[in-house]
Amino acid sequence: GWRQVDGWGIGFEGCVGGWGGGGGGVWVGFFFQAEDGIRDYDVTGVQTCALPICTSPQDTAALAARIAPLLRAGDTLLLDGDIGSGKTHFARAIIQTRLGNAGRAETVPSPTYTLVQAYCDGIVDIWHADLFRLASPDEVADLGLDDAFREAICLVEWPDRLAGQHPDGAMLIRFETCSEPGVRVLIFHASAPRWLQILPLIEHAATGNTAHV
Repeated sequence: GWRQVDGWGIGFEGCVGGWGGGGGGVWVGFFFQAEDGIRDYDVTGVQTCALPICTSPQDTAALAARIAPLLRAGDTLLLDGDIGSGKTHFARAIIQTRLGNAGRAETVPSPTYTLVQAYCDGIVDIWHADLFRLASPDEVADLGLDDAFREAICLVEWPDRLAGQHPDGAMLIRFETCSEPGVRVLIFHASAPRWLQILPLIEHAATGNTAHV
């Protein structure tokens, strides 16, 4: 369930899985400390949930596909993690799911060199940004991200390049690797009231329980 922890916010406990467990998932507990992966973000007062992810890219894509319908215009997901941690795979699955639900099929390349790629599912625009090569935070406005943050669903890789220019209501998703080969854990950090409702739905999606999604 959800509970208050040491004044830091709300955490989720009871996620399924265990080290080497039959479920193939990993539960790694609470992440309230300023670890290397989130040192550039103020996590004071956030809700935090660490979710188990199994050992295949298909599992990551399946979780993204369950999250995709929950998103709406004005939602921004900040996808933080090392190269190869699954950020692009996760973003691509969200985009393809929303396009597929609208009867549309498009190739979803990584925006490594274009910096941003925009799509439309017939309801809302979806912006996928890879800011690894962003020369300066001043370029954010030139890319059109300021408007997109307000009007579109935005999936932003390498959000540290924004230097704090992300929306106050954005949700940070940290992609962590574990000592067990191939295993990924997604750690969700959010403070906006909207995510208080969404995080339990994401937990249901992660465990395959879609009854409340």
